[in-house]
Amino acid sequence: MHLLTDVGEHTQVLYLLLKISKRMLYTQLKNIFEVQEKLIVNANVRTLHENISYDTEAGFIGAGNFCDVYEGKLYDKIPVAIKVCHGPNESLIREACLMAHFNHPNIIKFHGVCCEVAPICIVMEYCTGGSLRNHLQEWAGKIVVGERILYCAQAAKGMCYLQEKNLIHRDLASRNCLISKYGIIKIADFGLSQLVSDFTGNIKNQEVHFSVKFQAPFNNYKLLNSFLKS
Repeated sequence: MHLLTDVGEHTQVLYLLLKISKRMLYTQLKNIFEVQEKLIVNANVRTLHENISYDTEAGFIGAGNFCDVYEGKLYDKIPVAIKVCHGPNESLIREACLMAHFNHPNIIKFHGVCCEVAPICIVMEYCTGGSLRNHLQEWAGKIVVGERILYCAQAAKGMCYLQEKNLIHRDLASRNCLISKYGIIKIADFGLSQLVSDFTGNIKNQEVHFSVKFQAPFNNYKLLNSFLKS
């Protein structure tokens, strides 16, 4: 009798676990399909791996938690920066979908995303001046106040544009501000960015790795859907 009761209870527990797993799997697949649907609708977002080329040694620019960045070529003639993902990464495709809607002189230009096979790659404008952080460190004693103000003004213009697009960057820092060959500031790295409509709760409930040095103090206790947080 006890055996039958135990079997019945175990069956119920197993059923509940399967139901929860099925629901979680459905949610994950739904999110992936939504991203893929956006890519299908916006066919101009995609490009093919055969259209890009880069050298993993000579062309290495930098590395992040999940991606490496290389200098390369698009169609064998256009200088580009190529962000290569280490593994399957839905967030990188989401980042590409966001970047595809940007068109502003102070936002890094997006050329396309390669996602038909691994590795996933985001193809972007190549900025020969490197990051603003490196520039400030290298020429610290020679950069006049007027030049610093110009950098701030250009970054502010880019951020105002993102606000008009209802997007919160969430990781604005000198390392993510690049300098073009003409000396123009370009805001880059939208890996943590999200649309205001996508925010659903407090930052404490989300596993997000911010830079402590540059993040706004109120990121720790207020809702994310505020443009002040960029």
